[in-house]
Amino acid sequence: MKKLLLFALSLSATMSTQAQRRVTTDGNKNTLLEYSVSVANGFSPDADYVAMRMRDTIPGLISVAMHYGATDSMASDDASDYVNYYLTGSPKGTIDRVPRTGSFAEESRENWSAFASQRMLVAPTFDLTMIHTYDTATRNISVTLSGTALTALSGAYHFNVYVVEDSVIGTGSGYNQANNYNAITGHPFFGAGNPIPGYNHMQVCRVMLGGVMGQFAITSPSANSVSTGIFNYTLPPTYNEKHIRLIGVVLKSDNNVNLCAVHNSVEARLTACVTPKVQLCAVSYDETSGRNIVYWNKAGVENAMTYHIHKSSNTSTGFQMFGSSSPDSAAMFKDMITNPTVANETYKITVTDSCNRETELDSSIAHKTMLLAITSATGNTVKLGWNLYEGVTFTKQNVLRSVDGGAYQSIAQVAATATTFDDMSAPTGFLSYKIELPDVANCGVSAIYSNNATLSVGIAKVNGNPYGLKLYPNPANDVFTIEGMQTGDKVVLTDVSGRQLQVWSVNGNTSPTFNLSGINAGMYFVNVFDAAGLPKANLKLQHH
Repeated sequence: MKKLLLFALSLSATMSTQAQRRVTTDGNKNTLLEYSVSVANGFSPDADYVAMRMRDTIPGLISVAMHYGATDSMASDDASDYVNYYLTGSPKGTIDRVPRTGSFAEESRENWSAFASQRMLVAPTFDLTMIHTYDTATRNISVTLSGTALTALSGAYHFNVYVVEDSVIGTGSGYNQANNYNAITGHPFFGAGNPIPGYNHMQVCRVMLGGVMGQFAITSPSANSVSTGIFNYTLPPTYNEKHIRLIGVVLKSDNNVNLCAVHNSVEARLTACVTPKVQLCAVSYDETSGRNIVYWNKAGVENAMTYHIHKSSNTSTGFQMFGSSSPDSAAMFKDMITNPTVANETYKITVTDSCNRETELDSSIAHKTMLLAITSATGNTVKLGWNLYEGVTFTKQNVLRSVDGGAYQSIAQVAATATTFDDMSAPTGFLSYKIELPDVANCGVSAIYSNNATLSVGIAKVNGNPYGLKLYPNPANDVFTIEGMQTGDKVVLTDVSGRQLQVWSVNGNTSPTFNLSGINAGMYFVNVFDAAGLPKANLKLQHH
């Protein structure tokens, strides 16, 4: 990689393959968040989430992630030097490299947002203008950074330019992200895996063209004095030019790094951007995971940096962003928080473009899932009820039924407006129902499905626990385990009224663990059936 710094009073000739791009602070103060992360550090996903939420909620915030560590394929010398100079732990960071209290600039992530908001209120002392050109043939970047002192200042001041890449996804241990939140119910990275393969690394610092402390620009500037620096850099072929941001910085120089305050910063996309348009095309229940999967159509979408998934159990309380996805990932997102057998959800999608502009939430068509329930069962009559799917047009609905774990078969086709169905000839056995919308094929989704609703018909219940299964802990908080299970067994969770809330299948693990996310606290029954649908145990479970 080639890193070169020159100083001049004007910008060199514009390259023929790319027009100039210009950004300025225009008398405003921006705030710079720099923070450390590592693929080996399981707390890093939370730091990324905090930083991305800050970018969404604090106008004028600029953020960059400093990767470090021998096992991290995105670590750079400059980022590692920053961590060594400023931080004693990870993930931690600095806000404008200014101490909030005391004499050290290092801050834990629980303080980032409040301190960044305070720094936004500080009157700017420099106006920054950054002009850059990019030659798509040679991949050479030329940046001119100009600073105008807005008041008389003392001391030496340095300029710097960071090259930052978004949406970095790789394979192997150097990119797979350790995740301490995999089992933390309600966290955005709950159920994402530990480590997370294909993790979407955002705002990765690739290089600081002036090193960690920048390069000298001016000493004790008077009000309205202007200084200019030119930076040149050749972008490596492995970096995605569409995902590159440039950050211009002016900071004070001092032998004590905790006194090297960033006075202002400015950022720009390397390449031009056009705001993309995207819509959800389906939200469907996934029987394998027991979760909702959100699908969208990204065909033909350009300049997308990050897709954001929003949901609201009650639209009157508003939508909340709870997940994101890289444009290089499959156009789908699994909701690991909602329990689709307990509640339906309404989803929307937005997208952030390569100029860090997010589309309006109101422009997204909401998709509301179906919640299927068994309203009553008498003899061989099973009554079903559900709400209509919202977000797509459909002309019919299929009622599907599975017997004793067999393949689902369509037992009736009902009108698009139907919300109830009576199965008048339910067979004996372990039954599972779901609703299918068969004529909504779009973006690779052949049909939309509701959750499963299950019950046993004509099978005597067993009292107690004749097979000696062991359920623990009891009471349980988030999960419980049953020892002594066999492949093919089914576990059915019901409330005290007999309403079935969740069904799990056992595949190869004799001591499987079951997740209670989305289940309210209370007393429940855990019914265990073997592969033939015969009862094995009827256990009580207290959920806290």
